[in-house]
Amino acid sequence: MARMATALATLAMALRACGACGADAPDAPDASRAQSARGCDRLASPGNRAVQRLVNSLRPGEVGCLRPGTYRGPVKISRSGQPGKPITLQPRPGARVRVVGALTITRRSAHVVIRRLHLEGSTRPGVPSPIVNGRKILFLENDVTNGHTAICFALGNPRFGMARDVTIQRNRIHECGQLPATNLEHGVYVALARGTRVIGNWIYENADLGVHLYPNARDTYVAGNVIDGNGEGIIFGGLPRVAARDNLVEGNVISNSRLRNNVEWHFEGTIGTGNVVRRNCIGGGVRDDGGGGIMQPAIGFKLDKNLVAQPEFRAPGDYRLRPGSACARVLAGDPNRVAGPPR
Repeated sequence: MARMATALATLAMALRACGACGADAPDAPDASRAQSARGCDRLASPGNRAVQRLVNSLRPGEVGCLRPGTYRGPVKISRSGQPGKPITLQPRPGARVRVVGALTITRRSAHVVIRRLHLEGSTRPGVPSPIVNGRKILFLENDVTNGHTAICFALGNPRFGMARDVTIQRNRIHECGQLPATNLEHGVYVALARGTRVIGNWIYENADLGVHLYPNARDTYVAGNVIDGNGEGIIFGGLPRVAARDNLVEGNVISNSRLRNNVEWHFEGTIGTGNVVRRNCIGGGVRDDGGGGIMQPAIGFKLDKNLVAQPEFRAPGDYRLRPGSACARVLAGDPNRVAGPPR
């Protein structure tokens, strides 16, 4: 746990290397309604800086589509849509699109939708992707990985900006973080953020934490996710003067952590308040001795009506719940839904 004290500094260093590249549940938005049913306003084909040129051309309310193929970054989004008129980046209907390289959404951005893309992160070890420092940003039905080179989602940083009202919904987030594990690289790192929504994702086989709420994550809502087979499941943490607070984790499957606990805390001074873990299905992993693999005593968060049980998935790599799984009783979402874009 001592190495976790350097996590925020490590993230800041990685971002510099990239070139600046409450217990009551809030309403869980159906983020899919934010995506227009209309077709493509602008199209791009694979080529040098094709994604960047497409993004730079979009105006509020426009949908930019990518033809089938592999596109290489990095890509930096510093543009904004408007309320009800986001700028959207997605594949052309029916296309399978890979975007390889760091994706950064800067503090200048707002009302941006990224959907149904295969985002394969940076080829440079230690560079997170996607980096999100804007507001009103939606990631919907993407496949996010980097082949174990770095953190995947990195939300907010004191130097580069606070992330506000970011929704990460129905994505596959997997194989993030260098191996052997360092306890510093995660699937979703909510570092400096307000109003984050992590809903209905499959978050699996990441080197370290599936969801990291540290050190200044507030009003985060984590619901309906399968968080399985990561180094650790989810953690609440803080630094000497600031700590994660008012975060709600409910209706998830948090299971089979390979290195540490399924639910953990790590406060280096200030203790978080208003954090609640309720009605989740928690179990399995190296530290489950019959209590679900929940770090005890529970400091900085409240436990409420959680189910300690082993999840039963349909098949390896298929995180839909089997009929009759005990976890289906508490999962806040459809146990038969496949997260992410078509494989």
